[in-house]
Amino acid sequence: LGPTHPDTLALVHDNAKLLKVMGKDGEAEKQLKRAMSWNSSSSSNLDSEIALQTNGVRTERLLRSELQNKAAELGRRHEQTFVLVNSLALLLKSMGKNQEALQLHREALEGREEVLGPLHPSTLQTRNNLSLQLQAMGRFEEAKKHLQSAYEGRKEVFGETHVATLTSLGNFGALLKAMGRYDEAEPILDKALKGLDSTVGPSHPLS
Repeated sequence: LGPTHPDTLALVHDNAKLLKVMGKDGEAEKQLKRAMSWNSSSSSNLDSEIALQTNGVRTERLLRSELQNKAAELGRRHEQTFVLVNSLALLLKSMGKNQEALQLHREALEGREEVLGPLHPSTLQTRNNLSLQLQAMGRFEEAKKHLQSAYEGRKEVFGETHVATLTSLGNFGALLKAMGRYDEAEPILDKALKGLDSTVGPSHPLS
């Protein structure tokens, strides 16, 4: 996909959050700074929470306007429109507008499942985003269901040792930790981190 692809940037952000959960703040900060440098040189960044948090130009008002225009041009059920729907959802989540963000995450997931299929990488990333939104709202059981589905899908598509699969596994461990299920969370987080350490080499975008 390349380092500036939206799904790569989203994975970087997920992995950075996972590292912070594991107490590796320095490594998390390094990944976020690297993603910011990629984002500044890329125009293909709308599907990334990294882009939304580091690009001060793309405000909520501008993003809503762009979404309206794209939907009028291509329709609400087009992949380019889904990219903007997902981006707006991520932006609203970062602003604490959780209910609207949740509705948009659901719309993006439903649309991508229909247009791209349930196992397309963008669909799986959207399901992951939805699970994180639900977790932020304290809806842990529903978040767990979607996160398990994202993990199983990524394992089927990419294999068990792919960085996307390991990131989903780590997110699942982080969710269990947030639920207070520490004994279950610890081995999952440890497995995810060890897998990422051995999988992500020095030439990989996430290294």
